[in-house]
Amino acid sequence: MAKESSSATKTATPLVETPQSVSVITRQQMDDQNTRSLNEALRYTPGVGSEQRGGVTAFDQFTIRGFNYSFTGNSDVFQDGLCNTNGLLYGIQQVDPFLLEKIDVLRGPASVLYGLSNPGGVIALTSKLPTRETIRHVEVEGGTNNYGRVGLDFGGALNDSGTVLYRFAATGHLTDGIQQSTKPKGYALAPSITFNPDYNNSLTLYSRFQHDPNLGVLTSLPGYGTVFPNPNGKLPLDAYPVEPNHNTFSRKQSTVGYSYTHSFSKDWSTVLKGRYFGETSNYDAVVMSSLNDDMRTIRRNTAVSDEHYNTLNFDNQIHGFFDTDALSHELLTGVNVDHTRGNANYGSGSVSPLDIYHPNYGVAEYGPTAL
Repeated sequence: MAKESSSATKTATPLVETPQSVSVITRQQMDDQNTRSLNEALRYTPGVGSEQRGGVTAFDQFTIRGFNYSFTGNSDVFQDGLCNTNGLLYGIQQVDPFLLEKIDVLRGPASVLYGLSNPGGVIALTSKLPTRETIRHVEVEGGTNNYGRVGLDFGGALNDSGTVLYRFAATGHLTDGIQQSTKPKGYALAPSITFNPDYNNSLTLYSRFQHDPNLGVLTSLPGYGTVFPNPNGKLPLDAYPVEPNHNTFSRKQSTVGYSYTHSFSKDWSTVLKGRYFGETSNYDAVVMSSLNDDMRTIRRNTAVSDEHYNTLNFDNQIHGFFDTDALSHELLTGVNVDHTRGNANYGSGSVSPLDIYHPNYGVAEYGPTAL
């Protein structure tokens, strides 16, 4: 069980002294739950409603104290103190939880520390970064639907003096989706290195590369015929309400960043952080919109998006302790800058309906228009 958190104050503060509601999801808890997404990690967190789109794992969708997670622009998820900015449409940043050390959930307004953010609260992710402790961890999973997953986590000192530390985490997965013609898969790498030349200075360089060539289907089956009775009979769970030739959602993410700490004295220090993030996403899908009165024909919509964006984040802080007469004070001040540029081609519309009980696939070709 975690005893302190830096999410509410941006300083290492014991939870019993933190004047705001905070939940900490530790690495041990994530391992015990065998979490495969941020949505799953948040399942048992007070005030958080996770998995708002059911089993969809292509992105994380949740509420904090009733407020929806922001999908575009500045998000409500921060990683290592910097905002995980999203794109315009389907360019939604997502981190594989295997690459995380812990997750802090800060409930309530936090704009004084984090700037533009959800009044319901924010999610603060802490990455697996170099440590003096020697780490040698390998895991392999297998399951139904040809599911397979592997994870590697190595870390420790690169020299005898312990002034150079490293960490390397990697994971990959693949499976057959429940619905026909779906095979979600992806992999992620997160190498990092820390230099501690002396007691007063520490520099960490890190990166993350995540590629999801197939994120699965973003649609569902009708309630009648699955959960509720349908006069036409029971629908198989692997029924396919979309189009085999229009079922693409892929994403590439890349991150490089740094964190530099310098101590001026035993009371005063500064932390300088910077990060570049880039993402490319391609989305082309036909999805179900509603079930007709005949209880067998479904209306369908389509959307296609080609999106590219990149973000620069900087967060610089000064932290210190001082006294005035009989009072002791702790001061934290700083400045944060985020800059995002991107472009997206997007198109949407309706396509021909489909008899879900006797599907005859095939729609006219279409393409995106500039947004």
